Amino acid sequence: MKFQTVPWHKQIWNPWCIPKHQLIAWLVARKALLLKERLLTLGIADDPDCLLCGRGIENHVHLFQTCEYLRKIFDELAKLLGVALPATDLCQLIENGQHSQLKKGVLLCVVLAAYYHIWLQRNKARVDGCLLRPALVTSQIMKVIKMRVGSRLKPSLPSRDVIWLSRFKLYL
Repeated sequence: MKFQTVPWHKQIWNPWCIPKHQLIAWLVARKALLLKERLLTLGIADDPDCLLCGRGIENHVHLFQTCEYLRKIFDELAKLLGVALPATDLCQLIENGQHSQLKKGVLLCVVLAAYYHIWLQRNKARVDGCLLRPALVTSQIMKVIKMRVGSRLKPSLPSRDVIWLSRFKLYL
């Protein structure tokens, strides 16, 4: 049996990324999450509004690209990491950028962690009716990234990677 190759598989199934984050990112890439737009067509939801920002229809494009809540988290992550994460295809931007393999891996890990935490917050808003501030979500993401990076580092790193990691407190 031959499977179809998709352009995003290398970014999602990347050894730097955490498996549960990879699963959610895979569902995002396939547009397979049950969001309000789809739930509305199934007769399960009663309104299509985004649970995170209240603006726009909750679908994959909105929730993972244009949602104001997501943008605040990505803006904060970009500041913390000293990089630009615009609202385009983030994985493709990272892959094509002039970054070392380590930096690409860390940035992909950050993007996938952000998608995972956005999905968690969306579900928390749906079930509990409450939501964490974007700054707190960003802080949770950075804790997870710090642990993951620490577990993946090799003893001999190029000096530019050590400088970048220590500058953003990812290298202990």
